[in-house]
Amino acid sequence: MSTITPAERVKSRGGRHARALGIDLGAPDWGESFKWLVAALLYGTRISESLATRTWNELATRNVLSPDSILATGWDGLVGILDAGGYVRYDYKTASKPLYVVAARMRVYGGS
Repeated sequence: MSTITPAERVKSRGGRHARALGIDLGAPDWGESFKWLVAALLYGTRISESLATRTWNELATRNVLSPDSILATGWDGLVGILDAGGYVRYDYKTASKPLYVVAARMRVYGGS
């Protein structure tokens, strides 16, 4: 039985998701790390990769990839974006998650 290293698995899948989503994890800017957190919330749900990617693109198109923009969009707005991306079965639960995470981040880390 052969084992595949994590690097080999990433290469076999065409590279890192962050790069495909346009996220620069090497940037000193915490905003890029936050985008990765949002992506992790989307891709961590039991939904296809293509729907998660489509939803990411909806968020990016509407410029809803920062803590402030997520809070400003609100729950109803996030449900609409998730529906547009194809998250119809999970939209209510998934819309609550980023709001909870952003609120916790602001409370615990003061927004940084």
